[in-house]
Amino acid sequence: MENDEKPIRHRAYTIRAKVKDIAKFSDGLSPAGAAAAAVALEAMRRIQAETGPGYVPLDIVGSALTEAYRRNWAMKQLGKAA
Repeated sequence: MENDEKPIRHRAYTIRAKVKDIAKFSDGLSPAGAAAAAVALEAMRRIQAETGPGYVPLDIVGSALTEAYRRNWAMKQLGKAA
């Protein structure tokens, strides 16, 4: 990019937590944590609406995780299956 070019601006998106979703997570989390979980849930709903049925939202979230986290999660799940 040359110095005289303007940076590409992207549209800002807003995802708001629903009160009923915050209530679902309020038992085990702080108010801020419950709100964050509710926002993540709404984001996953939007991904699902765009991509159709399947595990695409989980795949997208999983792709952002570190390799060590994915490996540890997989080992934990395999331990539950045994």
